[in-house]
Amino acid sequence: MKTTEYSLSGETTSLYLIDKKWTTAGKINGQFYSNFDELMAGIDLKEVKNKNHGFVNYLKLLFSGRVKIKP
Repeated sequence: MKTTEYSLSGETTSLYLIDKKWTTAGKINGQFYSNFDELMAGIDLKEVKNKNHGFVNYLKLLFSGRVKIKP
């Protein structure tokens, strides 16, 4: 799942990996990788649209990194 996150340093794009139970399991943050676009192109994964829109779920992703995704 690809998301845009906002912080004091600006806007960054992050990629969340989702496990078989539809819960976020890992994160690759574009702020820490200068070759983030190459990483995104090199990882052959199906893109999942996030249907859990809302401020509470956004905060859960930022602080815990774990959110249940609705398929």
